[in-house]
Amino acid sequence: MASTAWRRLSPLLILTAALAGGATAQSLNTLTAQQNEARAAQQAADQRAIAQRNELEALAAKVQTETRLQQMPGLSSPARNTDPVYAPTPAPEPIPADRLAVGYPSIPDAELAASRARVLQASANRR
Repeated sequence: MASTAWRRLSPLLILTAALAGGATAQSLNTLTAQQNEARAAQQAADQRAIAQRNELEALAAKVQTETRLQQMPGLSSPARNTDPVYAPTPAPEPIPADRLAVGYPSIPDAELAASRARVLQASANRR
């Protein structure tokens, strides 16, 4: 008789265990999601704090630089334009004709014209 009672109760026990396990898993998932949200919020707060600290340090360095510049002697007067004024350069003198082509080879005009005619003739005779 105990075995028949057990057989009737066993599906009920399995169903109860499954539901309880599902509820436990669901509550664990909810808890994990809450922990992840809390962790993300903490990381965002940490990043904001770091950004604020960096901005504050940059402003402090800027104030310190300006203070030290004001304390330096000779810099208390207003800024002056210290760029030099450049005068236009004079035009270069022309080079004499006898010095223009010294040391360079030259070809007489007639030879140059004949060479050009030969090149044109050779390029026109394409086979």
